[in-house]
Amino acid sequence: MRPERREDLLSSAVALRAAERPGEDGWLRLEVTFQDLRHAEWALWQLGTDAEALTPAPLRTALRERATAVAARYGDSS
Repeated sequence: MRPERREDLLSSAVALRAAERPGEDGWLRLEVTFQDLRHAEWALWQLGTDAEALTPAPLRTALRERATAVAARYGDSS
């Protein structure tokens, strides 16, 4: 995630599970716990493109499906 959004994520996560690591791309890698999949989806959706869920696969799928639905809703209607 983008370092400047770290506190936004941590304020909605239940816990930080492991020490954060800076990536070579300038983003931070964090392992966090959420109440459940729905909570994780909500929290990450709030961050937009400033964060990416690497795991679990069901969370990535849920975010992809949500983004696809939003894009379809706001797609070109001409």
